[in-house]
Amino acid sequence: PGSKRKEHILTLAENFDDFEYETICVGDLLSREVSKRSDASKKILEARKTYSYVDDDIVIDLVTKQINQYESEKKNWIIEGFPRTRRQAICLTKMDFIPDHIILIDVTDKLTKQRVKENLTSEEAQVKIEEDKIEKIIEDAVVEYNLNIEEVKDIYSGMISVIDGNKRQDIVLQEIARIIKLKVVNAPKRCPKIVLIGPP
Repeated sequence: PGSKRKEHILTLAENFDDFEYETICVGDLLSREVSKRSDASKKILEARKTYSYVDDDIVIDLVTKQINQYESEKKNWIIEGFPRTRRQAICLTKMDFIPDHIILIDVTDKLTKQRVKENLTSEEAQVKIEEDKIEKIIEDAVVEYNLNIEEVKDIYSGMISVIDGNKRQDIVLQEIARIIKLKVVNAPKRCPKIVLIGPP
């Protein structure tokens, strides 16, 4: 909700004729795992109760499987919400490829908190949180994001395109589309891979 990553890539997929990418939404991967009632699903639900990061092992496993599937099918893909930690970024780097574009949607803490609160208090909220705990959970979520994103930025130093996510959403969307269409100089001939990250 903070940077509206999922909304942006789904809108691109639906409205741009030349947007030929398979979308990987980490939140959806986690939700599917929850529906399986696996051991991992219990940890995912616990993390959602506090709006905190899911264990790296779980996220990396789910994302790796999905990426490997699209790679084997030689499909273009764009992933949102990964990597969110240093360990996830290192894992992505070790998978024998470097993303063509890493796009960071930068949003102020104030706007992030506002959007997260709207998400947590909406009728569609995945987990119902007691009202008196919401402010603390939001504050902790923003702190967790800010600490981790700096380590991700260090690993991909010089490779990240930053977009001002405080602007109108149609402007943000146009900027994402513009960056995705940019050709990477001397890039190998292969299916493009795009990473979209931003506040929770």
